Amino acid sequence: MTSWRLALIPPALLLSLTLARAQTNLLQNASFEEMAASGFPASWGAHCTGGATAGAIAGDAHTGQSAAFIKKVIDGTSHVAAIHQTVRTEPETEYMLSAMAKGDGTLFLYEYDANQKYLRNRNGVRVSAEAWAPVEVLIKTSADASFCDIRFEIYGKEREGQGWVDDVFFGRPPERLAPPANIAGRFDPAARQISLTWTHDHLPAVNAFYVYRSRFPDVGIAAAPHAVVKDCSWTDRDIPADWPRVFYRLVAISTIHQLGRSAEPVEVALLPPGQPAAPVVWTTSTMDKVRRYQAPPAERPKSISLVMAQNETESGQVAVHAAGGPIRQLQATCSTPSRRDTGAPEPRLRLAILQVCYTQVANPRVPGAQPGLWPDPLPPWREPVDVPFDATQSIWFQFTAAPDCPPGDYAAVATLTSADGPGAEIPIRITVFNFALPTTPSYQSAFLIWENHLAKAFGLQTTSPEFRALHEKFYWFMADRRLLPSRLPVPLTSPEAERFLNDPRVNSVSLPGAWLKVNAPALKAAADRLRALNWLDKAYVYCFDEPTPKQYQECRELAEAIHQVGADIPVLLTEQPEPELYGAIDIWCPILDACKWDVLAERRAAGDKVWWYTCIWPPPPYPTYWVDDIGVAHRILSWMQAYHDIRGILYWNVVLWHQKDERGGLLPTNVWNDPEVYPRGNGEGFLLYPGNHLGIDGPVSSVRLEILRDGNEDFEYFELLRRRLTAKGGAEVEAQIRSFVTPLAANLKEWGRDPEALLRQRQRLAEAILQLN
Repeated sequence: MTSWRLALIPPALLLSLTLARAQTNLLQNASFEEMAASGFPASWGAHCTGGATAGAIAGDAHTGQSAAFIKKVIDGTSHVAAIHQTVRTEPETEYMLSAMAKGDGTLFLYEYDANQKYLRNRNGVRVSAEAWAPVEVLIKTSADASFCDIRFEIYGKEREGQGWVDDVFFGRPPERLAPPANIAGRFDPAARQISLTWTHDHLPAVNAFYVYRSRFPDVGIAAAPHAVVKDCSWTDRDIPADWPRVFYRLVAISTIHQLGRSAEPVEVALLPPGQPAAPVVWTTSTMDKVRRYQAPPAERPKSISLVMAQNETESGQVAVHAAGGPIRQLQATCSTPSRRDTGAPEPRLRLAILQVCYTQVANPRVPGAQPGLWPDPLPPWREPVDVPFDATQSIWFQFTAAPDCPPGDYAAVATLTSADGPGAEIPIRITVFNFALPTTPSYQSAFLIWENHLAKAFGLQTTSPEFRALHEKFYWFMADRRLLPSRLPVPLTSPEAERFLNDPRVNSVSLPGAWLKVNAPALKAAADRLRALNWLDKAYVYCFDEPTPKQYQECRELAEAIHQVGADIPVLLTEQPEPELYGAIDIWCPILDACKWDVLAERRAAGDKVWWYTCIWPPPPYPTYWVDDIGVAHRILSWMQAYHDIRGILYWNVVLWHQKDERGGLLPTNVWNDPEVYPRGNGEGFLLYPGNHLGIDGPVSSVRLEILRDGNEDFEYFELLRRRLTAKGGAEVEAQIRSFVTPLAANLKEWGRDPEALLRQRQRLAEAILQLN
């Protein structure tokens, strides 16, 4: 080993000199070892409000004697805990911000101009790790930026926690280290241990090697590695007894805690080859996101029981795990639902079989989530599939009861077969309640479709007839899930608009001609058309997005200009109610963590409407639409919507499939394989997939969207109960509504994670409706 290292000294010294030039750290006292007279880390400042604190801690540093810490509390006045340092930077220059961190917090920066006037917040990386872990983000400074304030902070009045940071680096990014090479693993059955060896061409630049380990081939780079190794060999002595094989992924980490390029996973088999397939089958809720590679549960139910209203869609999930060996040509079929009492088939209870597909989450954004293949694309089941050894294939059996489907009990049988031997039969029991959900949603919605992304993915021009036909497919697909896109696929003033606006599914539409600037003739023509046909109650004007306080006056003037065109035109603003805007805004649409319930109640009493929305913010524990969030997160939001009587929901895009190049052009989509199109949120900005990837000329749904649909239908249960209680003259109607939610959720941050608990509560909700029939 020694002679091998000596042989590498000349080129390695050259590399070290090159790296040293690239690795100039612009931060002073980056490891927090030097203290000012106050006892605070020299060259660093604190930004803390209320009872929040920041400073240095000794004895728990990653390196040296000291590290920095921040602690955020909830005390009614504290909104930030941060430690920060400002450095001069060059405009339009790429920098790397990295550190070792643990606990909670976000590492990011503010940009300032030459006069040190605040410009903007630049996205960074969130920390959520129990042990010290490297974090890094690449940031290209803006053209007007001359200074950057490097910050590690926890922000938000409703957030609490503490985090630690050490060895912070901010400077020009060096070339990323190459992956380890010549990785070899040898299994010793007698000792049940694996010896790994590898090489690396630039050892002097390597601080350590991170070893990630998994039973499955989708092993990713998690927050904390399984082992940290200083040399080029390591022995794994704690292999779980039930693992049939082990996969290792190795990464070199540099002296500034920059992760190098990852080597491909290396497999070490623990069983002899050629084992026969022994499929493991179980059923579970569709809110259970069964990963492509995960061990089967200990309890494995083998039946599906669904309850549903008329005019509702419900699904059950069957998971098939390829134990022993791969499964060839797995096929799924299902019998026609039939009445349990007579055996007569019921055509008004329609069946669809959906294939769960998987997307690679490289960087989980939800605390506790692991990298790897996550379930999300949900195309129709069209042909048999092969299931690799130790992988799991999930299948959804989805049933839709027509509005006139007779109530009662139904049965069906799902059948699984393969080329490898006997299959399985899954009995399905369906109960249709004696009440129907309304076809028209009881709330409004604006789930935007960015037409340029849709056209790019399918290779069409937005002005072509083919695109309009495609756009219409996507529009109705969303409408069937009770989430209306903001715009019709045709002009509002065209004769064709009547076909859409007369449809009972359509209760929401955005008026044109008022985004950032009022085009009075266009807005008036659209409003007059809808008013004449008694459709204006479906309309709203989405005129400005997320204004800052300095932009409130601009928003007010914009709203007043809209009201001059028509006093009855509702103006929507994605902002919480603020006194400067009272009387100008008709629909308040705050982001989830900005909801102030007492203020919203006051605005409702004044005649305003209340919607809400989620975007990339707020992150968990708030519910999100992210791929790596749990399924309950997508559904519980509708229960909280019912609790707070929110009458509209907005989402900024359902087809964000393309990243942009440096000139702003759309790059080819890779959304089927990489869900992090928008930084810091896997699946953020899209709920649909482009079907042409599978030869489908239209949309493909997602696990997330179908769970959102279930939540939207849950909201209708609440609305049915609310109306029936009101009609009966019941007292404290809202208190009764809320009594069904509180066992599941205390607030938007504290809610239960158990799908079965939600389904049991939904059953009780249905029984309460039936009692008022």
